[in-house]
Amino acid sequence: MPAWYIATAQGLYSSKNHGTSWAPVASLGKQPFIAVHSHAGVTAAASYGKIFVSTNGNTWEPMHIPLVSYISAMTQDANGYVWINSPQGVFRQLSDGWEKARELPQDKVASLDFDSRSSSIIAV
Repeated sequence: MPAWYIATAQGLYSSKNHGTSWAPVASLGKQPFIAVHSHAGVTAAASYGKIFVSTNGNTWEPMHIPLVSYISAMTQDANGYVWINSPQGVFRQLSDGWEKARELPQDKVASLDFDSRSSSIIAV
């Protein structure tokens, strides 16, 4: 049974019983998390300053991200690539690094999400 995840101000929590009970992901410590998304077996969780990824829910590795003052939103696209929003703009992960999403208004995005039906990133 796949795990469910929730990002909270007290840390990342997981449930292995469809939300009946929740436990902190101890390896990530007690820090605020702002978003968590899973796609194709990869889960990405964002705090204000880091993104951690896991393929098994037990081992979490920090992801190299662009130099930003903080992360305000995060999602994954249809390919499993991570998108982040920051005061410096919206960035999307590529196979060989990161690229600034210049087509989006850089100072007006508050939230990012992915619509699986249209395979589109939604920026609010």
